[in-house]
Amino acid sequence: VSPGSLAEKNGLRPGDIILSLDDAPLESVDDMKILLFFKKKGDGLGMKVSRKRFLFGPREITLKISL
Repeated sequence: VSPGSLAEKNGLRPGDIILSLDDAPLESVDDMKILLFFKKKGDGLGMKVSRKRFLFGPREITLKISL
């Protein structure tokens, strides 16, 4: 996640693992590319990520992303 990037502005953090986009599970980067190919600038989507926590282990959270 680069400083000032669209990912950072939408709430992604370094170390987050993207699990799904719009409830479609991702198994590879190609899956993500295919799903994003049909989106337009300004479209929104839900992104489920796994985020590490120091003492309590990973937690799944859902982010609302705007392209």
